[in-house]
Amino acid sequence: MNNFSQWILSILGVVLVGFIAELFLSETRTGKFVRTVCATVTVLIIVSPLPMLLSGNISFDGNFDIENGYEIDGKYIDFINNKKLEIMSENLRIVLKNEGIDNADVDILGEWDSAGEITLKQVKINLSKSVIDEKLQHINKYELTKEKVTKYLKIETEKVVVYG
Repeated sequence: MNNFSQWILSILGVVLVGFIAELFLSETRTGKFVRTVCATVTVLIIVSPLPMLLSGNISFDGNFDIENGYEIDGKYIDFINNKKLEIMSENLRIVLKNEGIDNADVDILGEWDSAGEITLKQVKINLSKSVIDEKLQHINKYELTKEKVTKYLKIETEKVVVYG
């Protein structure tokens, strides 16, 4: 433990002792004397690092050593990445609805690299329960869906599978 940590712990200790003493002391002369001593000790402990600080000899090295103090929670990262895919799927459903294809079932499969960047592997769209706008009734719904998905997600056509 370095000097900075010891100083903080000393302040906390004196404050705690002073609080406990305050609880049990009465308003007699002895109680007032003990309070004065506690207050004086607290002030002395608080100002004790000032000479080192003014001379420039104080060091804060080692206070925030986090190199070995953390580890990555892979389950949480997987949870967040899956939520990102769910949000992308929902946004794609909205885009398709705005283009006249309602109730499309969208499933996006992807992988993440070590930097957290997503690579879309495949986009599956089930149109079996979808409703096509009557203005689009003579258009190939599979090709239209594939075109909108590739344009929205900026991926290759081969990665989009439309069925149903």
